[in-house]
Amino acid sequence: MDFVTGSVCNLESSFASVETVFPTTASITNWLREQAVWPVGCVLESTRLNRLWVGRDGRFTFELTLALSVEGRTEVYPLQGGFGRSPDEATPSTVARFSSIGLLGLRIENPSLQLWCLSPDRDSELPLIERLCANQDENQWLLDTKAGNVLGLNGIHSDSPWPIRVTVASYRIGKRCALRFRRKDQADRPGVFIKVFRRFPTAEQRLVVNSLARQLPDASQGFLRVPEILDVWEREKALVFREVATSASPLGHSSDDAHLAGETLAILHSIPLDPAARSHSPVDEWHTVARWIRGLSFVQADPKLQESFAELLQQLKQRASLISGDAYITVHRDYYASQLLRQDSTIWMVDFDTLGCGHPEVDMATFMAHLVLDECRAGNPCDSLKSAGFFVRSYLSRGGNFDWSRMQFYFACALCRLGAIHLARGLQENIVKKLWMMAKGLLQDEQSIKDAVSI
Repeated sequence: MDFVTGSVCNLESSFASVETVFPTTASITNWLREQAVWPVGCVLESTRLNRLWVGRDGRFTFELTLALSVEGRTEVYPLQGGFGRSPDEATPSTVARFSSIGLLGLRIENPSLQLWCLSPDRDSELPLIERLCANQDENQWLLDTKAGNVLGLNGIHSDSPWPIRVTVASYRIGKRCALRFRRKDQADRPGVFIKVFRRFPTAEQRLVVNSLARQLPDASQGFLRVPEILDVWEREKALVFREVATSASPLGHSSDDAHLAGETLAILHSIPLDPAARSHSPVDEWHTVARWIRGLSFVQADPKLQESFAELLQQLKQRASLISGDAYITVHRDYYASQLLRQDSTIWMVDFDTLGCGHPEVDMATFMAHLVLDECRAGNPCDSLKSAGFFVRSYLSRGGNFDWSRMQFYFACALCRLGAIHLARGLQENIVKKLWMMAKGLLQDEQSIKDAVSI
């Protein structure tokens, strides 16, 4: 997938049409070759757009995959950046270096292209990351923390070899980063995650997660859990989590796994609503979809496909205005198979950044849209929702409840959102068109969902 010169679709008055020139990946490659100082024996061969994000503030950020020739062999590294003005006026850093964490040391900007790129250790909006990515001397302070206790650092002396391996578990430029810390000599032993935020969760939001951690095991007879928050570093805007067992693996999309996911979601939705939880309304859902559809103009998407999505967006807007903001419950808001990790007889539910209150259909629709996406990727008919049937029936049998008319709206939103997100990640346009056609059909006929999932 490549960037393209074009204009943003005028999807809504708040998304005014503006002429913006977006650089091609070829121009980005040449710029990085010229501006970055690569290690001896390293040559940048090519770049490829891997991910694109559209923020609430209108900021567009992305992740590139860099193919680097290192002493004759090709190695691949991610590098993130953004369009428009960079977050601050920090000093440029052009000397790249490699570590077990990945590509580090870069913070470069091209005013003429309105483009900037930086590695996690140079992200000024997440200052703790630079410290955590530093050498042993910079991280001696970890010895006296709860994270250090879990990692068994109590007996480590300052002159001893540093026994910790650090890897990037996830990173979103200027927003959040999760680093995994494990002992080098105990690869099978779970370590800790240190998650750093630009906007640190409030005390009320942290209490919501802690409350959930206490209630889920009781509500599920012990089989459903969430990772434990070990420590809160408020000044550093970081949370420390105990890592789930290294043997844990994500659920798949088999009928059995779909059944388990439905049961798990019903249990989550049964947890009493916390008044401090953030709400997510149908209008909020529409705005989320609108942001991602706006991002279609950043990639080489068929203009007709963009127009089709824009037309569908207007239909979704009308539906959103008709759905009342009541019947809210506790929702995950990013619920799909990879967020559920199986360890023997225990299911760990992870990633609660979007936890809040809303309609149950937002979680159900997200899960089913991922099922559809995987079916399409596998070459199967996109309207084959056999696994979704197992998921819905399991959800209902465990006491879950939902409204079919609301499901029409949220399912169509989820299909549009996933189509736009994954188009920027290289998903074939013919699959994206199938998702759009399915979303359009759902809005026209409520019975079509019931028939598809055999309910």
